Amino acid sequence: MKLSGGILFALLSLFVPATASADTTATFQLPSGVTVRIVEAPFRASQFKVEGCSERDSACRINGRIPFGTAFGLPKTYVKSITVSFGVLTYSLNASDMYDAWGARPPEVKGVIRYFGGRCFDSKNCRFRGLFSDAAGTFVAEWNVVNGAPVRTVLTASDDVVELFTRNINPPSTYSEELFGTSLAQDSRTDVISPDKQWFVSIQRDPGSVAMLTLSSTTADTPQHILPLQRSGWVLWSPDSRRFAFTDAAFANHYFVRICEVNIRDAPCRDFSSLLEAPLRRMLAADSQIDKVYSKALKWLSHEQLLVGVHVASLRLREARGNWTPLHYHFQAVILDAVSGTLVSELTPSQAALRIGQSLESLEW
Repeated sequence: MKLSGGILFALLSLFVPATASADTTATFQLPSGVTVRIVEAPFRASQFKVEGCSERDSACRINGRIPFGTAFGLPKTYVKSITVSFGVLTYSLNASDMYDAWGARPPEVKGVIRYFGGRCFDSKNCRFRGLFSDAAGTFVAEWNVVNGAPVRTVLTASDDVVELFTRNINPPSTYSEELFGTSLAQDSRTDVISPDKQWFVSIQRDPGSVAMLTLSSTTADTPQHILPLQRSGWVLWSPDSRRFAFTDAAFANHYFVRICEVNIRDAPCRDFSSLLEAPLRRMLAADSQIDKVYSKALKWLSHEQLLVGVHVASLRLREARGNWTPLHYHFQAVILDAVSGTLVSELTPSQAALRIGQSLESLEW
């Protein structure tokens, strides 16, 4: 969504920090399940080295550096700390040189703008972005947590970067798809070997030159062609090597999960799409219908239980206007019993994020 400069100015001007006499704290949770805590303190010039910074002087330096968040004059507050918490871990983000940053603004104005975004890909790797201050001194920041070490990578008031962050408050994903399985495509030369080293999945061509997902044993010569591979997919072996989950990307941006057993010769793979639709339908309004269901194998929780992320696009029938019908998107996760083929439990998006270190919304659907 692109916001014009006038709209952005009006929105941000609603949240100009008031004169403060004590520390203020804003605490909120991101859609990815990360908790953010921003502490601001009153700015007292006697506690800083101030150069310039008059109402008409743009050559302002505070502690020898350019302050962000104040266009002219002295700021009213400074950011004392920003911390992010994911699970049991908390990281302190660099908050230096950030002034009049947050004030009384909410973390999000629904359907219009969000001021802080990001996620943790696992317990030691995260990315965050923030949009700060009022319209006159608006600035943005970005932080990375790399192998447990946080670093601020962006701090700027540049108009084009502010606009970019306004439209894309969630940083792009940097995680490896191998976290959720090993990728295979029609031209792959990769063997995805089971944990016990007795089996491997690969892509081979049948006599008609059709790309086939193939299961082979390290002790046998004859491979088993399991199913045609239309585009690509991901193989995720169970810890006991008795089965693997295959997320099939049969169509562009349309994923669904099969679970394949190594000891079954005829029809070894089961499609769980119909089983996943039931909990999704309970999420929808009575006047909605399912447009598409996407599912993706995320993690084996045990030898038999598989965590699956589910995303559904639904149509709200009552809002139809001619050929235009709004789409509504829903996210959920379920735990499947791969042996009995039953649904064990349902998880909210935040519960799933704690299991995989990533929000469901940030996955490629």
